[in-house]
Amino acid sequence: MNTKFVTAANVSIPENFFDRIQTGVESLDALFGDGLMPGSVVTLSAKHGTGKTQFCLQMLQSLSECFAVGYVSNEESTEQLAFTCKRIGAFNVPIANIATVEDVAEVISGLDVLVVDSFSKLKTKDITSARKLEQHALDTIIAAAKKHKCVVFLITHNTKSGQSRGSSLVQHDVDATLYIEKSEDAPELRRVFFDKNRFGAPNEIYLEMTASGYSFDLKQPPQETSDAPNTSKTQERYNMICSYLEQNGSSQARDVAYALDVDYGKAMVLLRELRNMGKITKTGRGEDATYAMEEAQELSYN
Repeated sequence: MNTKFVTAANVSIPENFFDRIQTGVESLDALFGDGLMPGSVVTLSAKHGTGKTQFCLQMLQSLSECFAVGYVSNEESTEQLAFTCKRIGAFNVPIANIATVEDVAEVISGLDVLVVDSFSKLKTKDITSARKLEQHALDTIIAAAKKHKCVVFLITHNTKSGQSRGSSLVQHDVDATLYIEKSEDAPELRRVFFDKNRFGAPNEIYLEMTASGYSFDLKQPPQETSDAPNTSKTQERYNMICSYLEQNGSSQARDVAYALDVDYGKAMVLLRELRNMGKITKTGRGEDATYAMEEAQELSYN
């Protein structure tokens, strides 16, 4: 056997793979796969006004009882953050204004869980290229997180089509990509789901957003409503995707999301389901993958 390979059964798994950081909130721990993986880096993406800040602050409040946590922002002042904390009952969360990559890496060394809001606005000296800055920030933060076994959440913003702002570097390099989206049928509900998770299943949960923040009691997904007899919204979207691919040929997920005016994560789910049905094909990997219709497929999914 090639000496560069090792049989999987003979590889020792590090203890931290099993020693998860648990929030103490049953629904969150289930979402993360029995807790947070020490040293992992996770992006949290959503449109403006969806509740990213509140979600993270409430999570840190629960974690603060047993772990060293912190929330750093380069978008809001400490007074603004403190106002939100008091409104939602996150009284024990340490908060700070930090704007540079190097300062973020420094505070990681003393924490178990850190939230950075937002990743795209981090700065560093002597790097003006956006692409180089993004790669430097990723490399520095990921290295620090692994070294100090700190879980780092990088908050990013979504475009109108639901795609995270910035290049695909972030989604490729981090360990997990978490999304929050508003429910179309029940505005008070939030769908919290993984599009990618190296250390667990791509779980999803539904939570209710209230005036005082999230209620972490699990909610049932909203029932689909019919816009026409025997045609659900999901089936309608299947048809719309197939029609779009027939008219435009091979397309990327971001194009499909924009055409349907849905979040990028939702478009990915629909495309995956259509692939599983054998209706469309996929070429390539990641965000650069393209999708096309299988030959002679029907557009009816009733």
